[in-house]
Order: sequence, then C-alpha cells, then structure tokens
Amino acid sequence: MTRATSAEDGGASIEGTLSGTAHLHPALTEDANATDGDLQLDAVPFTGALQTGDGSGEGGIVFVCTTQDTVGGSVSLLLSFGSSKAPDSATATLVSKHSYQDTFAWIIPYEREARFTDTFTLEKA
Repeated sequence: MTRATSAEDGGASIEGTLSGTAHLHPALTEDANATDGDLQLDAVPFTGALQTGDGSGEGGIVFVCTTQDTVGGSVSLLLSFGSSKAPDSATATLVSKHSYQDTFAWIIPYEREARFTDTFTLEKA
C-alpha cells in the first residue's frame, strides 16, 4: 500500500501496487505449481474503496480494490483488516478471472469462466 485517504463524507480509499501471480487459464485437472496462463504481476497499481463490513457480520475494515484489466482476464483484490474474532488480523484476497471458449459435445461453442481465489495473511515486516 502506498497511500490511504479519507473524505469528509466518511468514505475512505486506498491506493497501492500489487505483485503476485494471476491465474488466467481454464481450471486444471490436477494440482500444479505453475502452468501456461499464470501471469506474474509486478507493481500493478490498484485503487480501493472502503466497504461497510465484510459481509460476514464480524466487522472489520474492508477495501474492495480494482486493477486494470490484464490480457486474458481480470484481477481484483480484497483487503481486510481486523474482525471481531481476530482484531489484529489482516488478509489480502486475490481473485483472478479468465473467460475462454469451450465446446459442448465437441460441436456447440459456449463461453466459460474460470475463477481462482488466493488468500494471504498479511504480517508486519
């Protein structure tokens, strides 16, 4: 994170850069460390808006962040700080989505979407 701001109306935003791996490929048939379609992200800028709660009813501060669309899919980031069960927790959830063409019975084309979610615990360096 490089900057957090707040507005007079109580809204808050966050900006930063993201580095990691986006999974922009169809679902895998078996587990793998890496595959074609994995995209290394290096200092990709993001902006996030404060969301009220995280939807779980546990409180906390949650920012829903967006990035520019990447070639072959999209990447979004959810930053969560604290909850009623773990007030000192911080997590980052990276969601990669990839749309691709598939066929049914080898002749009927249709659009599919693969979605990968990676969750990371954030710790102070």
